[in-house]
Amino acid sequence: MSKCRTPIMGALFATLFLTGCRISEVLEMKPEMFIREPKRIMIYGVPVLKKRGKSIRSVPVPYHEKLVLPMMDWVDNCEYEYLFWDIDRVVKTSQKKFMKIPGVPSRYNVYAWILKTDPAWWPHRIRSERATQLAVEYKYTVRDLMQFFYWSKPDVAMDYVRLRAEDIGDKMIPPLS
Repeated sequence: MSKCRTPIMGALFATLFLTGCRISEVLEMKPEMFIREPKRIMIYGVPVLKKRGKSIRSVPVPYHEKLVLPMMDWVDNCEYEYLFWDIDRVVKTSQKKFMKIPGVPSRYNVYAWILKTDPAWWPHRIRSERATQLAVEYKYTVRDLMQFFYWSKPDVAMDYVRLRAEDIGDKMIPPLS
């Protein structure tokens, strides 16, 4: 987040992480999809663009997550039909290149910006970091991860979660009786 120089880029990173969505799915989000509920923010109607056919999912985001503030500040003040409608203009400015269709979001332009900002943050690493956080901090099971990310096979969940040796060791501590 410290490398994000504009509010829209901070909100983009926050939204990618908190929702576990692909870039193309985040670019389809609209501000009205974000509903504040008493215990969490629910994002309804999130498209699942990797699946064949038309699939949508709902994504819960607890208020206590650190990245909620940049995401919701952007949602609350967004003046566009789509949440990140103006992203290409920002990418164009930061890359000093002319975009093919100015003003229309492109996952390729966003991907290029992410790699330029920090080469270690390839888009599926963001999803992997979220899956790992959910598994470690929230104790999500493989089935929970499959439901959160809308994955159809347990292998995918197992590929995305990257546990450190300390995390595995913590599971070996006997419970207090």
